[in-house]
Amino acid sequence: MVLCESIEQYLKEEILTYYDDDERIKAIFTSHQKTFDSGFYTRISGNDLDTKIINLINELIRKNKLQDFVRIIRKDYSNCAKELDKKQLISILNNDFEANKTIYIEAYRASKSRRNIIGEKNLENIENLIYNLNTSQDYYYNYIKFVVYLIENSDFNKNNDFSKNNVENFQKLQKELKEWLDINVNEDIVSRLCEEIRTEIRTEKREQDSPNPCILVKIISEGQGYVVYAWLIENIEKYRQASNLAC
Repeated sequence: MVLCESIEQYLKEEILTYYDDDERIKAIFTSHQKTFDSGFYTRISGNDLDTKIINLINELIRKNKLQDFVRIIRKDYSNCAKELDKKQLISILNNDFEANKTIYIEAYRASKSRRNIIGEKNLENIENLIYNLNTSQDYYYNYIKFVVYLIENSDFNKNNDFSKNNVENFQKLQKELKEWLDINVNEDIVSRLCEEIRTEIRTEKREQDSPNPCILVKIISEGQGYVVYAWLIENIEKYRQASNLAC
């Protein structure tokens, strides 16, 4: 795992918020020698605490122990680095945002199920897209579903006329997202979402194979006669009155 500079800075500030003393940080490693070897913290260099924490973060990453460290801190301070997993996700998705924008918005809409998304603005960057998924009570479920949808939906490559290079890049992205899920999300939640999304994808394919069309008609009085308006709805299952979609 590689952290961008902004996430590294965020993590440093979070650690300093709860541990502003070198001895208190050292005590974490002394108390958890089954997780960290006995000399772990003594090997961290730095003339001041800020530098030492940055070096500590880099060493934790190098040894694949960062999540263990954060988990230990959260036993005493549950809010410590609470945005870390989200910031890591944004960093992963941000690498090729413009190339994958259409896919991200499709996954975003699918992850919000059939709710009305009209009125939601500014999906022009991944930060807004993720945080728009955090506006309701089940925000966590929504944005995890968004990630799982990106991994599970193999039709993205077919639907977006990807070049071979883009397909390879997207497959790499899916691998990184899978690793992020494995680290940050309970396995039961992921399994439940995988099954839910697979069911939705199968249903979507059935609807595409067997559409249910109808005509929406409006008749109004005008002068001495009537005017008839009619709209073709190719598949009533996809029609949303609030958004005028599929009409």
